[in-house]
Formats: sequence, C-alpha cells, structure tokens
Amino acid sequence: MCFSCGAQSKQAKAGKAACYKESKMGKKYALIVIKDNAHTLSDERIRASFALPSGSIEEIVKKDIERWRYKYKEEPSDVIIDLYRSSAQNAFEDRLSIRWCDDLWLIKDQELTFETIQDAAIKLSSSISLPIVYCSNFDDDIWIMGICQQGQELTSHTISDCLDDFEIAPSIIDISIATRTLGLLDSGMIRPIADARSIREAEHAFSSLFHLKR
Repeated sequence: MCFSCGAQSKQAKAGKAACYKESKMGKKYALIVIKDNAHTLSDERIRASFALPSGSIEEIVKKDIERWRYKYKEEPSDVIIDLYRSSAQNAFEDRLSIRWCDDLWLIKDQELTFETIQDAAIKLSSSISLPIVYCSNFDDDIWIMGICQQGQELTSHTISDCLDDFEIAPSIIDISIATRTLGLLDSGMIRPIADARSIREAEHAFSSLFHLKR
C-alpha cells in the first residue's frame, strides 16, 4: 500500500507521520528510507529489488526450482514455477510494507531487525541508484543508522552504552560523506545526528532530517 502527498500540504505531513509511526513498531523497529525527489521509483520496482534475509522473490523461486530438480530429477513445468513465484510474492505482500510519503519511500518488514537491516540496505543499494538510508532501534539499548549506495555502506552511526554486549563496533557518521551523498544543502543538516548523545536525541535528529513526525 502506498500513497502520494503534496509537498507542503497538511495531508503530506499527516501521511509522513502515519508512515513513520507505523514503521517504528514500539521500541524495536527497522526502517529503510529512500529520498526520491523526482519520484523515479515505484512500489513495484522497490519490491522487485528488495531482498529480505530469506532472499529476494527470484532468489526464493530459484531455490524452490533447485529443490524440485533434486527431488524429482526433472525440470519443473511453467505452471509449477508460476506457483512458486506467486507463493513468494504473497509472502512478501504479507510482511513487506512500502509507503510513498511526499518525497520519501519508507520501507519496513517483519523480518528486518537491527541485526539484518544493514545487509538488506546494502543489497537494495546494489540495484537502486538512489542512496539507501537505514535506521534501527533495539529496546532503546542501541540505535544504528547507515547510508548505502552502489552495493556498499558509505558511512554509519551507532549510539549505545552496551556496544560490547552486541559485539558491534562503534561508528560515527562521516558528515561530509552524508551531506554529499544525500544532496543536503549544508553539513548542519546532518550534524545533529553526529552530535546526539542519546538514542532519543538521535531519533529526533533523524526525524527532523527527513521531516518525519515522531
């Protein structure tokens, strides 16, 4: 489900607020944001490119075909392949939410966690040219954010008092890279995230950067 909103309208602001609130899922959430000013992407394009930990639709279908070949020692018919693809698509529909809110794509999925969202964002960035931004909160114990493009993570940021417990290396967002990659007018727009001393401050800075209402 997706919807389009006027750039400065009350509907746009309400739409973003609804998208963000739904994406947060309490104190545990994993969210991917794509800023698409020209609206070059579509729900279908993102859905086709998106890969969860279990794989993309085509990867899942490929695995199903391989299992069929191994079990029956023959190629599956087109009908069987279509059934596999339909099953995979239905599974994606049930767990993958893609929303268009003003100039942003907001993506969330039940499978994504703070442990898997980085890999999902990196993989998505290998097939979509626009920068992919992700963020995740785990029980208010750790907050992570990253910017990915062309199949690699360009910079990331973590806030936590217990990184060692999660075996996660600390990182501080590179303001210059973030400003350039996201096409921001000046570095002051990203600096509040770098300067945040708590998860609450980081989330507030992130929502302000993308004009999301928490």
